[in-house]
Amino acid sequence: MNVSAQSDCEHRFSFGAFELSVRRRELRWQTDLVALTGKPFDTLVCLLENRDRIVTREDLIQRVWKRTHVSDNAIDRVLTELRAALNRHDAGTMWIRTVYGEGYRFIGDVTESVDQSTRVNLPVPAASAVDGQQTPSPGTQLVREDTSWSRRRLTRAVLVIGTPALLAAGGLGIWAVRDPAKRLEFASPSSQITHSVRSKVSPVLTDGQHLFFTEIEGGRYRLSQVPVDGGETKEISVPFANPYACDISPDRKFLLVRDVTGAFDEYGPLWIVPVGGPAMPRKVGDLTAFDGNWSPDGTQIAAARGFQVYLISSNRLTVDRTIDLPGYGWWPRWSRDGRRLRLTVMDSKTLANSIWELDVRSGRLWRLAIAGPDLVNISAGSWTPDGRYFVFQSLFDGVYSVWGIAEPASARGNNPVLLTRGPMSWRGPAFTPVGRQLYLRGQLTKFEVLSYTPAGGRYHRFLSGLSAETVSFSRDHSQIAYTAMPGMGLWRCKSDGTERKRLLAPPLQAAQPRWSPDGSRIAVMLRRPGESWKIHLVSAEDGGIEELVPGGSKEATPDWSPDGTRIVFGRIFSVEDPEKILLHVADLRSKQVTAIPGSLRLFSPAWSPDGQYIAAIHSETFNLHVFDTRKNSWREVTRSRAGFPTWTQDSRAVVFLDPSTPYPSVYSAEISTGLVTKLADLTEVRPPNSSFGRWIGLHPDGSVLAVHDVSTDQIFAFDYVVR
Repeated sequence: MNVSAQSDCEHRFSFGAFELSVRRRELRWQTDLVALTGKPFDTLVCLLENRDRIVTREDLIQRVWKRTHVSDNAIDRVLTELRAALNRHDAGTMWIRTVYGEGYRFIGDVTESVDQSTRVNLPVPAASAVDGQQTPSPGTQLVREDTSWSRRRLTRAVLVIGTPALLAAGGLGIWAVRDPAKRLEFASPSSQITHSVRSKVSPVLTDGQHLFFTEIEGGRYRLSQVPVDGGETKEISVPFANPYACDISPDRKFLLVRDVTGAFDEYGPLWIVPVGGPAMPRKVGDLTAFDGNWSPDGTQIAAARGFQVYLISSNRLTVDRTIDLPGYGWWPRWSRDGRRLRLTVMDSKTLANSIWELDVRSGRLWRLAIAGPDLVNISAGSWTPDGRYFVFQSLFDGVYSVWGIAEPASARGNNPVLLTRGPMSWRGPAFTPVGRQLYLRGQLTKFEVLSYTPAGGRYHRFLSGLSAETVSFSRDHSQIAYTAMPGMGLWRCKSDGTERKRLLAPPLQAAQPRWSPDGSRIAVMLRRPGESWKIHLVSAEDGGIEELVPGGSKEATPDWSPDGTRIVFGRIFSVEDPEKILLHVADLRSKQVTAIPGSLRLFSPAWSPDGQYIAAIHSETFNLHVFDTRKNSWREVTRSRAGFPTWTQDSRAVVFLDPSTPYPSVYSAEISTGLVTKLADLTEVRPPNSSFGRWIGLHPDGSVLAVHDVSTDQIFAFDYVVR
């Protein structure tokens, strides 16, 4: 039976609490209809019909795409959508197993019912060995996390006086992790290692003589090194354009490096780069991944790629095992005995991070229970070299801090202890293999808003001292609303920067503010760290808030109709919910919410000042589309990638950011002709390290506004003691 064919017979598959009807083209979990259509639905049917064997990519192209040309990324995206749809209703079970180099296989018990024998299996290929067996072993089962929390306990030792100037700003003293028999203590930073102005990316690696790390300059990634006691930072030459350092081998002779071939959060080839030797770098097979880490004995590499982690043979550079994850994996780290992996997993709905532990032998996976509900975005954990403690970073009081727990970790909950304090963010803990020292990235977040006039050809600082992530002008241009950094609180001020007033403070985070036409309210995205975004209406006078759409729905990127009676909004682009990426309009008078026809997979809406058009971006192509409210129809305006669409005052053109190159630029597109004109080059504008990346907008005088990162981002050495 062809997966796209319609049949008069009733053909059903049941697995777990799911039931799929081929004829009705619907999937239900218990009584709930699962949002699954198109290619993901057809792929699931193909996997179910051929559950007794591995389905190759070629099989999927033949059955689902009807032999048309399709990229590997498109297949990966469909599999990700399918897994996510199943995971939303049954997060404790993995139904689809990736057999690296072979294809995919549906695992689990399936009951099939059909009125007549219409099923046609895919041709069975010659037998091939997978993991040394004729057929793959059952997939990994996820153990549901223990959600019990206990009260967080902080233990502070004697505070010591910090070093002057920047080091003193960190507010660090001696902090301790305690248990009945041992204690871990951090002292204030012993030295600042780097002094370069370039942004840095964790981790920090060392061979005992040098530190190795990634820097960003002019939109390009570079592999850098500096002596462990400080000095000049130098670039390491590699035969690919954008290196990101992931790990250093246990013998300290090689670096594991990813080539950033697209956006930073996309996958790229892994390379093994010799440290200071004459040997040439070599690729880790044809694998692409996001992050990787060597096992303590150097025989394996754990590579994180989306919803999977690969265990790779260091000698053969081939994948030995594939283990499914409940989210996007990164920062894998092996235990000292090589029996366990801990890695950070990002929830694809909320984008919140947590740390999960994997038993390498059994494949059992569970979430590491960290007590303390005020800790969010727990990530980037590492064991001390002796394995007695595990330290990690977490967002706390608006900045990233380092925390620690004693080993062995408890399955019921572990009481973390704060090891660093702000106002600096301390990230990416990395221990030296010998001695009692570790390295942390210290960040003081500060942004500047720059103004660029195409006629003048130069950037100028807009409102000195305004550290903002996004900016919005009131209709009469007399006031500004902005999200301040660090912390992402919501502020307002006059257009000359005076009379600044905070409306909302952390831990509430604000983004994408938009003034109402009458200047009385601000529509803005709000959330608490680790939660989903929702749009709220905030009083510009006293900061009072109300939800735009009551309930558990998630909304993003609001914009007002010119008469102030309606708000258009979308959703944050996520590969997990492609069928829910839809634009809606909320009527503030009737309290009704309606979907805009034809807006599936469109996001980031912007309403034109004359009210006739709504601009938005397609979530797959990132092309700019415009909806004519009079004709009730959409049309594509540009074929270039677009971000942050903003209308000119006369509603004749949309200004947007094209982020598709290492040196993004700002363009305008005329609605009537489609003519695209370059307005500004962002080569000299340092991209902010923030939730939404680069932001651009328009000043009422027509000049381009862009956020420039002037944060302090350096590497510091710490001494620590285990008692």
